[in-house]
Order: sequence, then C-alpha cells, then structure tokens
Amino acid sequence: RYWGGGGSRANWNATANTNWSATSGGANNASVPGSTDDVFFDGVGTFAQNNATLSASITIQSLNMTGYTGTTTQGNNVVLTIGGNGVVCKIQSTWNGNATGQTIVFTGTSGTNLYTPPPAGTGIRDTQQNGARGTTQLQAALSNSDRLLIDRGTFDTNGFTVTLTDRLDNTTVGTNTRVLTMGSSTINCADRINLTSTNFTITAN
Repeated sequence: RYWGGGGSRANWNATANTNWSATSGGANNASVPGSTDDVFFDGVGTFAQNNATLSASITIQSLNMTGYTGTTTQGNNVVLTIGGNGVVCKIQSTWNGNATGQTIVFTGTSGTNLYTPPPAGTGIRDTQQNGARGTTQLQAALSNSDRLLIDRGTFDTNGFTVTLTDRLDNTTVGTNTRVLTMGSSTINCADRINLTSTNFTITAN
C-alpha cells in the first residue's frame, strides 16, 4: 500500500475515501493496509506529502518512508507492529510519537529487520523487540526514545548510539531467550538499566 494522502481524513484508517493506493502515485481508496501489506510513503502523487495520523493500532509487514517529508503523528496508546521477517522499517520524516503508550514493536521470527528510527528531535516512546528468533538491527542512531524493551529475539544496535529518556529493560517477558548485540555502541539511559540475566546475553565489541 502507498500513502496517497487525499482521503476523507488524515487517519491511516480513514475509510471513505481511504488515503491508500495499490500503486505508487495511483488513485486513492485502496483498502487500509493490514498484516500482509508492505507500506510505502514515497511522496509520489498530488497529496502524497500530506501529514498522516496513526490513530489506531495496526500490524503491517514493513514500512518504508523514503521520499516522504510530511509529519506522522502516532496517537496515545497506539501500537505500530512490524510483523515481517527480514524487512525494512525506515522512518526518515518527522514522527510525533513520544507520548503515552506509543510503541513500535518488531515481531518477526526469522531474518534481520533493518530499522531506521525517526530523525533526531522526533521519536518513539517505546521500541520493543518481541519476535522470538528474529533480529532487529539499527541503521541509524536511536534518539529521543523513552524505553528500549527486549522481550524476545535479538536487538542489534549495530555500533550506533542509543539515547533513552527512561530505560533499557528486558523484564517484561523475563524467561524468553534474548540477545543485545552492541558492537561499538554507547547506550545512554537517563533513568536506569533494568535487566534480568535469565536467558539474556549481551555481546559487545
């Protein structure tokens, strides 16, 4: 699905008409993306740079915002789940998502998901790795995020700096196999590091 931005409202889930097209630059009113869809904000089309509002929790395969310069606002207690295996989650535009309950969750169970977080000055409240045997790997610095939660699988900071306004935490689901791979990364936590050693491995340098 491609963001067309010309629907009845700015919401991702607006239905009459929707903001979505089945092709880049195509006509609006394709179905709202779901768990089997790759989602693109490529900025192609008359209204495709319009701002977007993620007002309800949604699961999609992947997200690529290369070419989009608008602003996306993630509502309170809204969860964006990236459910694909070995996919891209690339956010290059302004993302207003650093308030109550706003989360990006990676649930893939194989392969490596390549995650480019929102640019500095905007952010996600919580980033959560929750895919058993899956890996999420940073492709840029993770900044202005509240918490990094590692509940299942591997989170690879890939040498990039991680700056958290709250904490690094792996205790939400404390018995699953979890790995934090750091390389040469520095992780800055404004509040605390809250980790259990049960089934948890840190690989640094």
